[in-house]
This record gives sequence, C-alpha cells and structure tokens, in this order.
Amino acid sequence: MFRSYRIVMAALVLACAVVSCSEKQEKTDLAARTAELYFGYLLSGDVTSFVEGMDGYAQLPDAYKAELRGNAAMFAERQHKEHGGLRSVSAQRSEADSTVAEVFMSFEYGDGTKEQVLVPMVRRRGLWYMR
Repeated sequence: MFRSYRIVMAALVLACAVVSCSEKQEKTDLAARTAELYFGYLLSGDVTSFVEGMDGYAQLPDAYKAELRGNAAMFAERQHKEHGGLRSVSAQRSEADSTVAEVFMSFEYGDGTKEQVLVPMVRRRGLWYMR
C-alpha cells in the first residue's frame, strides 16, 4: 500500500512538472513568434504595425506615435544605406515566464552581415509586446 502511494505521488509530481514545462515552453514560443512577427513588419516596410507592437503604444499621444513611426522608418532606411537593408529576421531562442520574455533574434542584412539582437518582451492582457 505504501509503495503504490509513493508511485502515485511520483507520477503526479512528474505530470505536474510536464504540464508546467509545456506551459512555459508555449509562452516562450509564443513570445518568440510574436517578436518575429513584429520585426517581419519592419522588414516588409510596415513601420506602423511594427511600432504598434510596442508596449503602451495605444495609450501614447498621437504626436509621440508619429515620432516612433518616424524613428522606425529612419532605422530601416539607415540599415538599407549601411547594409543593403534587412533581409531576414528569426528568433533563435527565448526565455520567458508568465509576464516577461527575452527573445534572441538573428538579423541578416543584404550585404551578408549578421547580427544578434535581444528583444525584451512583456505580456499584457494575454498579448506579447516589445518593451
């Protein structure tokens, strides 16, 4: 009886660990895919959608939103002049808990230059945003 109780308890602990790990992995994967999506917008020239992925964007005054869009457009133009533009973006790895994540992105430029960039993310009302 005592032995079967220990086996049942061990199975429950293992099941909880698996569920906990899979939930954490799901959050990590979702944060990474979301960061890729936002930078994909920038890659395609859609700076408005890119900056809408920033935490708190919706609450900002219109003038500040316009400034953020302008900054993103200038960044994209600078990358085009210096490196032939941004050719591809991909999430390489990420670490997340329930409300924050760090996504390690790989950028590849038109001139063959590659760069790794850390993108901090935050989860608000079930959605991931760039911090």
